[in-house]
Amino acid sequence: MTKEENLKKQIAKKYGINLAQVKEIVSCQDKFVADVIGKKSDRDTLYFPSIRLPGFGIFYCPDYKKKLFTKLKEENEALSDR
Repeated sequence: MTKEENLKKQIAKKYGINLAQVKEIVSCQDKFVADVIGKKSDRDTLYFPSIRLPGFGIFYCPDYKKKLFTKLKEENEALSDR
């Protein structure tokens, strides 16, 4: 059994819920992050929303990635102008 499975069992026991409910809660967080990053982000305007999940972490686009997207956009525009 992995550490993750063991933690999920401990959480289920602590809060009096079954293991399937714990797994669903964890997967909902993953789906939320994927949805926001995949559907709400916009490379053209460099809009990348930050997501904070308490006790889990912060998901954001660092400045060096934004600069890279800007550079790629400029290169693509230069190629399309030819």
